[in-house]
Amino acid sequence: MAIPADGGLTPADIASQTDLIIANLTEALKALEASPHDIAQIRIYVVDMTPVEVETVMGKMGEFLSGAKPSLTGIGVSALASPEFLLEIEMVVQLADRSAD
Repeated sequence: MAIPADGGLTPADIASQTDLIIANLTEALKALEASPHDIAQIRIYVVDMTPVEVETVMGKMGEFLSGAKPSLTGIGVSALASPEFLLEIEMVVQLADRSAD
């Protein structure tokens, strides 16, 4: 969800919320020492999804994925956990076995 790390306000538009979520996903990948190529699956939930919103979100996701091609599903929903959230993105990452490290 578009929750700023500093506890600030959630942006009001879908493009800004997408940017914020992608920044959060990027930080999660860094914490895992992973890259977009380690992402196995992404689910994107968009409130009242329209083609314009899909184009906005998918354009930004394409840049984030940097050529990686995980399973990706877009799902239109009527609402999320709070009225200010316009989208939510779930990411499943598959890491290589690091037990030998």
